[in-house]
Amino acid sequence: MTGRLESSWIVSIRNIGSIVGCFLAILINNNLGRRVSLLTSAIPLFASWVIIFFARSVMALYIARLIGGIASGQLSATLPIYIGEISEKDIRGRLSNLFTVLGSLGGLYIYTVGPFVSYHVLAGTCAIVPFIVTVMCWFLPETPYYLAKKNKPDKARECIVKLSCNRADENFIETRMQEIRDSINNDRKNTSQFWELITKQQYRKPFLIVLGIKTIQHFSGSQAISAYMQTIMQSSGSNLSSSYSSIIFGFTRFIAAIVSGQVVDKLGRKPLLLISAASCSVALFGEGAYFYVLEAMKGNTNSISWIPLTALVIFEVMITIGVSTLPYIIIGEIFTMNVKGYAASFSSLYSAPLAFAVTSLYIPISENWGTYTMFWFYASTCFLGSIFILIFLPETKDKTFDEIQKKLNNKK
Repeated sequence: MTGRLESSWIVSIRNIGSIVGCFLAILINNNLGRRVSLLTSAIPLFASWVIIFFARSVMALYIARLIGGIASGQLSATLPIYIGEISEKDIRGRLSNLFTVLGSLGGLYIYTVGPFVSYHVLAGTCAIVPFIVTVMCWFLPETPYYLAKKNKPDKARECIVKLSCNRADENFIETRMQEIRDSINNDRKNTSQFWELITKQQYRKPFLIVLGIKTIQHFSGSQAISAYMQTIMQSSGSNLSSSYSSIIFGFTRFIAAIVSGQVVDKLGRKPLLLISAASCSVALFGEGAYFYVLEAMKGNTNSISWIPLTALVIFEVMITIGVSTLPYIIIGEIFTMNVKGYAASFSSLYSAPLAFAVTSLYIPISENWGTYTMFWFYASTCFLGSIFILIFLPETKDKTFDEIQKKLNNKK
């Protein structure tokens, strides 16, 4: 196996581990709670970085990435549920966006420090993150929805008070408890199993919407572009070094993630997703056109060498404010509580092979059919995705879970 193919596997094998993490999340979320699932995700995350620190072979790196994927799958299947259940409807989007902000901050750290230190040093510093996660999650309350569903109404009330920083009055607490009771009663009337996401009509529409937006999210190429950013810039012939291009890319993503959190509860999910997908399509088409001139036409690109980084920066801004961020929020909003755990886990389970395909195929397809082929495929996905969003996605901003279900099922 060549070095480039080994790199491809190191990048993509993490997504196989995500499948295991999804199944763990299903078991823990439904039986032990959302908080416990968040806590236990730190174990494989820490193990992954320790193995990378001591790795002396490519096989050790494969194993480390595989284990790290377990944590990734568990977190991506749990966080949308947890945040959706603890937050008020008017700030739900902003809180859910913290997942993306923190992930972007981690990416910025990798881009900024990674090119200038050994991977042992990088792994050693990154191993600190699981301890931070554990300490933070230890002080988190369980969600009031989960506690109430487990017949612990007093603890659910305490949780509401704690989440409001002890500022909630009795009227607010009772209103929240009534919303939770209504949601739970509705769920108990419609007790469901995993397979009913497909077989039961009331869940089929949100299920297909999630499959659609997750397909757009992954086939937009975001993960492949992030993973191979330095490779892309090296092959583009840009005057700026690949290391500094990656730093600009990472910084742009971080700022865009913060901005996204400020506007998601003002503009709404659907408009942001639509703008995001359409804009990404334009930026990716431009990137593909540049590489077509460079690779297929063998043209002189000195006068337009600014295009690769510019197009990718625009892409990263637009993907972060919508396509890569909002699916996690929407998953936590459009399913009833009785299937939400199943839906979030299946969403992550579905994402894993898509992410694996996108990241593992980038290098072989680029080498055999040209880099422009991949970028035009990503652009086409975003274009078709914008049509899907326009037609099928409902708006969930400022709506309770009960209101969202009525809208999905065409009830007044």
